[in-house]
Amino acid sequence: LQAVPRVESYRGFVFGSLNPDVPSLEEHLGETRRALDLVCDQSPDGLEVLPGVQTYTYDGNWKLQAENGVDGYHVGTIHRNYIDTVSQRMAADRGDQVATVDVGNLSELPGGYFDFGNGNTLLWNEWPNPHVRPLYARRDELKEQFGEARSRWMTSYLR
Repeated sequence: LQAVPRVESYRGFVFGSLNPDVPSLEEHLGETRRALDLVCDQSPDGLEVLPGVQTYTYDGNWKLQAENGVDGYHVGTIHRNYIDTVSQRMAADRGDQVATVDVGNLSELPGGYFDFGNGNTLLWNEWPNPHVRPLYARRDELKEQFGEARSRWMTSYLR
């Protein structure tokens, strides 16, 4: 195995580069750190990383697959079956205590993306029903700790 010449970490995320002559991780991430902080700061116990892998094969231009992760317009068409299934389950479980995120109307809610540079982007959308997320119950505590804007991004926005 070849040693990775450049390894740095931020908030427990480890980044490596096979090129030793690259900018520092802090410089590369730039404002992306704010997005990582939003995730890491949600729990007083820190982030739990579960073991396992996810792989898939894409028979096409890699750029198209990469772009698929940062566009918001494909959800309503490509994932329509999932959206319809969730909506049907929500209708069937109205009396139950099962709560799911209502993704059926994401395209009607405020959303967009941030380009942080260096290939780092963040796709965001307002949650249609943030009250079903466990973190929402801690919104007052988070507001006190992080302020109105950051706590709202933690509890009321899909990232």
